Amino acid sequence: GCGRGSRCACSNAAFTAPATTAVVYHGNRNSRVFHAPGCQHYNCPNCVVEFTSIEAAQRAGFRPHAACVRAR
Repeated sequence: GCGRGSRCACSNAAFTAPATTAVVYHGNRNSRVFHAPGCQHYNCPNCVVEFTSIEAAQRAGFRPHAACVRAR
């Protein structure tokens, strides 16, 4: 750790979340449609399945919501 009064690189900023956070897609368990963050349906009551990539959602049998997910 740092000594009292010393200057070092271990400020609180070093312990915050990284600048690049992973995108989490929410899938609707009933319709099998997944949504991106920012979509109006992202937090719907049935959107409880989480995916870390478009590919993972599609492999699980979900399809992208046309208005919010841009397929790669």
